[in-house]
Amino acid sequence: MENTYTWRILNIVSLAEHQGQKNVVTAINWHCIAKNGLNTVFKSDSTEIPFDPNAEFTPYDQLTKDKVMGWLQSTLGTAGIANVESALSEQLAKEAIGPTVLPNPWGA
Repeated sequence: MENTYTWRILNIVSLAEHQGQKNVVTAINWHCIAKNGLNTVFKSDSTEIPFDPNAEFTPYDQLTKDKVMGWLQSTLGTAGIANVESALSEQLAKEAIGPTVLPNPWGA
């Protein structure tokens, strides 16, 4: 079965005021859930979001899930996203193998 990955925003960290703007997002706390059949693993982390004074500012009350997810994906980049998903894929592979039960080496 193919791995599936679900990225979720847990919460947003912001400064009350920064460079003349209010409630400026400085970090995104997230987790990525990977599933493969019955096995599920996840990674949680925080990613700092750089403030660009030249970019169009989005007021906090106008943020959308898609906008914040876009910032996260842009900041992590393709390589960062691939690294997270690859690490989760490795965890799923280990989960699929599971523990091995061996008999006592000294017999019954």
